[in-house]
Amino acid sequence: MLANLKLTSCRLFVLGLAVALAGCAAWGGDRSAGQIAEDSAIVASVKARFIADKYVGASSVNVDAYKGVVTLSGDVLSFVEREQAERIASAVRGVVKVENKLTVVD
Repeated sequence: MLANLKLTSCRLFVLGLAVALAGCAAWGGDRSAGQIAEDSAIVASVKARFIADKYVGASSVNVDAYKGVVTLSGDVLSFVEREQAERIASAVRGVVKVENKLTVVD
């Protein structure tokens, strides 16, 4: 009886995992799981570098990545901050292009 319960629990876990992975694959579109992981690592690295930088307000800059293309969006306080954010993002390993959509506000 206990063995059957463990086997059923294991099957349910495997089924749940398969459904979750299928959902991730559908969500990723034309990206592989590896590419999704790389894009997530790029975003994390860019955000960490923004936090460490004295010119970029990390909380005001949104960072997205898709197949190595990083998009920066949000409002910044100066052109220096806008350009610094782009330089930082461009220097991260795996970034192939940066689309800078940051807006300088007064």
